[in-house]
Amino acid sequence: MTTVRVWWASLGGALLDERPLDPVERSRAAAFRREDDRRRFVLGALMVRHALGRDLGVPPAEVPVDRRCATCGGPHGPPRSPGSRLRLSVTHAGDAVGVAAALDLPVGVDVEPLAGLDDARTLAADALTRAELSRLTGPSRLDEAVFVRGFAERWVAKEAILKATGDGLRLPMAGLELGGDRAPYRLVGWAERPDVVRRVSLHRLDGAPAGHVACLAVLGGDSRPEVEELPAADLLAPRVGA
Repeated sequence: MTTVRVWWASLGGALLDERPLDPVERSRAAAFRREDDRRRFVLGALMVRHALGRDLGVPPAEVPVDRRCATCGGPHGPPRSPGSRLRLSVTHAGDAVGVAAALDLPVGVDVEPLAGLDDARTLAADALTRAELSRLTGPSRLDEAVFVRGFAERWVAKEAILKATGDGLRLPMAGLELGGDRAPYRLVGWAERPDVVRRVSLHRLDGAPAGHVACLAVLGGDSRPEVEELPAADLLAPRVGA
């Protein structure tokens, strides 16, 4: 059985040693205007370097990280490294930073904070299908907290799928149809990508910091993988002999 590991970190409690970053990562970090956005990116980049370093058996600073986008060539694609079979996905929002990793299988992970989703109903009208909106607004139409959580859980599931397939937000979220009344959902239809509907498994993640919802999507494989959620402190800790 394939194992997917998801490491979680809280931005507020992270002490960042930026020395392992390469020039491309430093340039991207410097481009952020808000300090929290910069710190989220740096923490995610460090977690990626440590995960790949463990797989390759080299220190994080020596990991060659390739982030080229397959569409435009910019340095914002899913991170990977020559010689490593790890497929990675990074997410950061609110106080949460997460990295998912699996051998050979494409993965996508997404997290969102529940606080601040004042425009959830507007976003839902664009991101959800009619059937999804009907399920969400049924018995809980007047309960805003239930609506916000239900929408956020569907949002992270769809974004995780789009990350796993590599399509990103180039394709509309409303094209993906999720079945089920609660997380983890299942992908039951996708007009633009019908070929992947039966190959996607979704997994609810509970290891993100409180006040966030998160989802993991795994593409391919003959069975549902085992999912381990781990604290990033274990990943970032110095290793003896490294």
